[in-house]
Amino acid sequence: MSRMASSRQGTRSKGRPKPAPGRWLTAGPSGATRDDRTARLTVTRATLAVVAIGLLWRTIRYALAFPLWGDEAFVAVNFLTRTLSELRLPLEFDQIAPPGFLWVEWFAARLLGPSEWALRLVPYLAGVGGLLVFWRFCRRVASRRSTLLAVAVLAASVYPVRHANEVKPYATDLLVSLLITAAGWSVWRDPRSRRRWLTLIGTAGAGVWCSYTAAYPAGSVAMLLALRLTRGLREGNSGPARPLPRRTAGFLPAYLVVLGISFGAVVYLFASPQASAGAWLSESVTWRGAFPPLAQPWRLPWWLLDMHAGGMLAYPWGSANFGSTASLLLVVLGVRAMARHKERRPLLLLLLGPIPIALAAAALHRHPYGTCIRVTIYMAPAFCLLMGEGIVALLKARRVLRGGSLVVAALFLLIPIGFTVRDVAKPYTRWDDLLHRRMARALAAQTRTGDRWIVFNGATPPPRDVPDLMVSRWIQRVAEVRFYLLQAAPVPTLWEPDPNAVNPVPGGRTWLIVHRHGSRRAFPETRLATYQRALDARLGPRVATQFFSFPEGESVEARVYPGPLLKQ
Repeated sequence: MSRMASSRQGTRSKGRPKPAPGRWLTAGPSGATRDDRTARLTVTRATLAVVAIGLLWRTIRYALAFPLWGDEAFVAVNFLTRTLSELRLPLEFDQIAPPGFLWVEWFAARLLGPSEWALRLVPYLAGVGGLLVFWRFCRRVASRRSTLLAVAVLAASVYPVRHANEVKPYATDLLVSLLITAAGWSVWRDPRSRRRWLTLIGTAGAGVWCSYTAAYPAGSVAMLLALRLTRGLREGNSGPARPLPRRTAGFLPAYLVVLGISFGAVVYLFASPQASAGAWLSESVTWRGAFPPLAQPWRLPWWLLDMHAGGMLAYPWGSANFGSTASLLLVVLGVRAMARHKERRPLLLLLLGPIPIALAAAALHRHPYGTCIRVTIYMAPAFCLLMGEGIVALLKARRVLRGGSLVVAALFLLIPIGFTVRDVAKPYTRWDDLLHRRMARALAAQTRTGDRWIVFNGATPPPRDVPDLMVSRWIQRVAEVRFYLLQAAPVPTLWEPDPNAVNPVPGGRTWLIVHRHGSRRAFPETRLATYQRALDARLGPRVATQFFSFPEGESVEARVYPGPLLKQ
């Protein structure tokens, strides 16, 4: 009887399916199995809590409706001054943004109005979607504890949350990168699936229109799948790779063709004209150190270390000048832990594949590398997942994995809690951002139907001969005032029109709004005086003046001219 029972047990164990790679294993006596199930449930609940808190932080910040600051206003003014077809032209303030992002933002501004909520809706939804897609992706490729910690890193990362609530394309860069990476991994798992191939081709082909940096993860997917199909890479010990059937053998060439045509079109039609208009950006303070020093190759190792230990790896928080060294060390631990398992090396290649492509683009001065998260945010999924793997490896070495993973996740959650308190107490980036919005709304409240606004700000069009223009606070103030006057204006608004062509408005008033940007760059007072005299001759004497004073010598002055009375 005992032999028969033993035989039956052996048969059952042979027929029992093996757990998926990277998943929690349950084996041993029944008591241990119950403990493992309890531990699995605890980790699952902790992961759900992390996701919920990450979503709550993003939602609270979105609901607070921070006033737009300069970097956002550079882009946002284009949605208020241009038609849809005019977005094809180089943008105001020489901004660079993909057409898909511009089109969706333009429609949001037209359908929902130019409020902060409407303009930030797309980045907010991309931020929410990015966290949820990342959670799902980690569940497919990592253990439960690695998933918990990786998701905790992204959920608590300050810059991805900030960019998810800004009128900039960085949140969509992260989401598109995730979608392409997940679709590529899905094809690698089953390259015989037509549905998976079509999903990947559609995602990558459309993705480069919504994110210029989508070319990096898409290129990584192409390299991995080429290796998969030409060298017989396979997952785990599943035996030799079988040749693809004819119905799917042509999908890799089709993927490369669609990706190449789509990316080539978006570069030719949008990216190149924008880059030509903003050619000076490569010399700005933000981009100046973002290109490898090929002329001095002995500096290259230090440059690479500086980039990866600085703002590029500020997850969940960090800074330049080696302020993200701890994050880099955790990523290195994660790479080492993943590389030790043969079946996980293809995933590692997929995650790190964008880096050599991005370095090549930086070497050609086509796109910056490092310096800050926003220009390499497409690497957020890879860095956060590898950090999670690195923390698990560290906790295993210390033999405190079970309780330690929960403690580390809880410590990460202190970041969103602390920053949420700060955001509620200080719902603006800079104080003068809030003052600009209040000023525009105050002028709008005093404006009557039939009035007209004329704006003189001394920087129309924006000059391109100023060093570090985009980080100069004065030009950011010019953009903010321009945006908020356009947003709040209840009447037609003209930007420094020819004063000799300005006629009185019957029954309405003309407002001359003068914005002195308060910088060391001289304001054109002589040109303003000439402009003022020409308007006085056309419109008569002024009847009122409104004055708004801001920090650092900035001011807005509104001079009101009465219009002729309407004939009865």
